[in-house]
Amino acid sequence: MSLVNPRAKAKKAGKSSAQKVGRTTLAKLLAFDERLRVDNQQPVIIGVDEVGRGCLAGPVTAAAVCLPVVRTRTNLSRSLSELNDSKQLNAEQRERLSLIIREHAFWAIEEASVEEIDRLNIVRASLTAMQRAVHRLLASVTTSNVLVIVDGHLKIPDLGHPQIVVVKGDGLSASIAAASVIAKVHRDGFMSSLADSLPAYGWQKNKGYGSKTHRQAIVNHGLTSWHRKAFIARMMAEMNQLKIELS
Repeated sequence: MSLVNPRAKAKKAGKSSAQKVGRTTLAKLLAFDERLRVDNQQPVIIGVDEVGRGCLAGPVTAAAVCLPVVRTRTNLSRSLSELNDSKQLNAEQRERLSLIIREHAFWAIEEASVEEIDRLNIVRASLTAMQRAVHRLLASVTTSNVLVIVDGHLKIPDLGHPQIVVVKGDGLSASIAAASVIAKVHRDGFMSSLADSLPAYGWQKNKGYGSKTHRQAIVNHGLTSWHRKAFIARMMAEMNQLKIELS
């Protein structure tokens, strides 16, 4: 008679269930891109996304990704089975997927600096980073017949190629999801490296977003060269105006 550990069995069943869900999600993401490819008669799809738009510190980072054709039941499809909007993945999943995407896809990562964010505003800076990422990627692609699909509701200015905006596209398109993953892994790593010399702001955890620890550190220690000073000033002014209106 063999003894079976029920916890081990349940864990295995849970993992199998998660893998099936992942494969289903990937199939839907890939099908979305394929429909756009066929409907727009463009052989190459490039997905674009940004990360760090709502942060108080650090650059805004954009990625552009052109995935290879992913067939079902292949090693690549199994490797990408967890692919989804980066916000739906944990850090370990994102790191694992980022390595796979970088190895098998055409990709580019670009940024808009803190100075550009303060000078242009965060929306225009985000679009600038996206434009840079697409242009950099196109330099490594041999065809000009591309369709760029952009996460959000704003088109990238002066792109020179047909583009479609997709609201919440990182949860609908495989290419945009892949871009969201590598952009987030890249930016998270950069902010964690900054935390080594500026530990008080908690960037290794909050990645520059306005967490309670981060906001309190600004009160205690002031702003650094990595803070979006104009962005923070506008935010504080809006908050003060709200307090006045509510009083």
